[in-house]
Amino acid sequence: MLNTKQFQRNLKVLGYYRGFVDGLNGVVTKEGIKAFQGVYSLEADGIYGPKTDAKLREVAETLQRALNEYLKGKPESLSSPREKPLYEKLVIDGIIGNKTCGAIEFFQKYTGITPVGVAGAATLQALGIGKLISFKQSKYFKQDEFRCRCKGAFCKGFPEPVSEILLTVLERAREHYSDRLIITSGLRCEKQNRRDGGILRSRHLIGRAADCYIPSVADKTLCQYFKKQPEVRYTYTGFGAVHVDVY
Repeated sequence: MLNTKQFQRNLKVLGYYRGFVDGLNGVVTKEGIKAFQGVYSLEADGIYGPKTDAKLREVAETLQRALNEYLKGKPESLSSPREKPLYEKLVIDGIIGNKTCGAIEFFQKYTGITPVGVAGAATLQALGIGKLISFKQSKYFKQDEFRCRCKGAFCKGFPEPVSEILLTVLERAREHYSDRLIITSGLRCEKQNRRDGGILRSRHLIGRAADCYIPSVADKTLCQYFKKQPEVRYTYTGFGAVHVDVY
């Protein structure tokens, strides 16, 4: 099995973990594990056991193979000599280390994806192995729908990126009910969160929560639907919409 630092880095590069690669299996690490488990239909208990290890290594190996296919035969003229190690063949071991990260950066650079240190939905989709969706792949949502409601009074609208896990859950609900899913509250900056009466560590602050409704669906019904989704951490209703947040 991967050690704690190894699985933290795998989860971080794949976009599930937001903390430090420090070898400490704390609350933030467990949330990252739960997020990964939810997407891949594992029991979302936050415990890094054999099934989670096998799936995480499988996903990392798939990423490494896809990168090798892309990087195979790339001429040196594409990059400077300093970048040459970034497109040398990767060892398929399921451990995302410096060479894999370099290959991701190289791939992103030459496919027009902004290198951000994460193999997010756009990168995985471009490699043909995507599972989550980004706004570019979304059939139903625009990023602006999640803009902070302070209207520029306290922030520029997007204090954090919207989680691709959250977007995937909402896209699935929209598809399931074949009707508009309307976002009433997406991202929030800290001042807007206080104005809205949000809790101190609201997941609206980190792009992992939304309040929403579907006109043709009762809020309680939508809430029950969200409760059945493995990526969902918490959901409730009773305030004119449905709150949903993800791991």
